[in-house]
Amino acid sequence: MERFHPLAADTDVPPEELALAQGECALALGRLDGLLASLTDIEKRLFCVGLLREVLLSSLAQAGFADAEHRFNAWFAGLDRGPQETPLTGCSAYAVVRALLGELSRHPWEPLADAAQTIALAARFGADRPMQAEDALAEEAIGRAITLMKQAGADDETPLPFAGLARLHALLRADPRFAPLERAVQIRSFGNRAVAIEQAATRTPLWAVDAALGRLLT
Repeated sequence: MERFHPLAADTDVPPEELALAQGECALALGRLDGLLASLTDIEKRLFCVGLLREVLLSSLAQAGFADAEHRFNAWFAGLDRGPQETPLTGCSAYAVVRALLGELSRHPWEPLADAAQTIALAARFGADRPMQAEDALAEEAIGRAITLMKQAGADDETPLPFAGLARLHALLRADPRFAPLERAVQIRSFGNRAVAIEQAATRTPLWAVDAALGRLLT
């Protein structure tokens, strides 16, 4: 999930554009269902491993780790440091990945849960790292996303939960953890001049919402 766009709500677009977007989503979901139904057990395992890598990388990028793609492989093997934290990141890359693997290890689709458990056991990125307080922040983000998804009733609508997703979007915008953050302005003194410097806001953990929605589309 990308950051909130000002035209992200259904009410912000013409009805014909909304219908077209929903039709494209329905077609993509149908194709995915057909693909998964035709896979052998071995192909499902390979698909899930590749999917997990993409989920972890996209989540790290959304969380503000610009160098995740470059450092991921060596870091995951325990050969290099993790992606660099920045003013945009709310917690460490380790906390994000650990929370995601923990959540996906309990996924209702067994092949994906098995793949997440295998990768969590094989990963060396945090072999000697003790638990830290920030690790709980990432897990709390996923827990809150799941709670909001249930409140929206998004998991009660099948097979195309568009109305539930619209309700979820409204709840996310109103929630302090996921609501878009305004840029901050700092006043710096340079000699006898005061200069206002706009500073990017910390990323909201929308990667946790993606993890929660993964259960919805199984």
